[in-house]
Amino acid sequence: MLHAMLGSLILLGQPLILQNPDTLITPSTGLPGGVAGAVSRAAELDGAVWGIGVVDFRSGERSTRNLSRSFRLDIPSLPLAAIGIELSNSGEIPLDSMIARNERFWERLHWAQQGGRGMCAAAIWSIRETRIAEWLSAKGFTGTVVNGVYLDTPIPYEPDPNYITVDDALGFLDIVYRNLENRNARHIGDNPPLSQANRETLGTSNMLYGWLDETGSSRHIFLIVRKPSGEDYGIVILTENLCCPGKADLALSIIWDSLKN
Repeated sequence: MLHAMLGSLILLGQPLILQNPDTLITPSTGLPGGVAGAVSRAAELDGAVWGIGVVDFRSGERSTRNLSRSFRLDIPSLPLAAIGIELSNSGEIPLDSMIARNERFWERLHWAQQGGRGMCAAAIWSIRETRIAEWLSAKGFTGTVVNGVYLDTPIPYEPDPNYITVDDALGFLDIVYRNLENRNARHIGDNPPLSQANRETLGTSNMLYGWLDETGSSRHIFLIVRKPSGEDYGIVILTENLCCPGKADLALSIIWDSLKN
């Protein structure tokens, strides 16, 4: 009877893997053929200096532009998410630990992802600046610097700048992606604060986890996109001297057009 049941789960010689849809494993064919051209077109748009990265998480195949160039980061919520997840995995600071009154560690990281400056500063305080620097160095994220976040109350605090590279951002997204079976890790990147244009570009059928960092002269987009058909992609768009937010949205549209079919 058992052999009959197992046999019913084999179709055309391929095993059907039954598990949580959030962690469904399907064979990967790598990035579609048009992605490299799309990355080049996006990186050649006028109105900004660009850093672009796309990865197929299942195969590890990447297509990038300005991989190691440093871009200034206003709110370092993505690096903190990756660091927080790994510190939780090691037992140092569990994501579900109560670190303040009615506030768990993953919630602090999520509200930083939503753009909360105070929460981002609180997450840095929870982990400690020295621990963040040690972790980045030990893990080889040499293009990322986390110094803090500007706060205007109660006393203005302006730390040295934060920086990130396409290479490091793709690595941080990979850490989050590999831990999506953890509900608390998923919560950190839930409901990314994207523009309406971004949401229309990406559609409603895909599962999204993401981070957005925006100033008057930059718009950085970090995304994990899980398609119902089984493909899982990471997208990074970094900008400097950006003329207008719509240009970053256009770059995302160019990239997604090469991935959506």
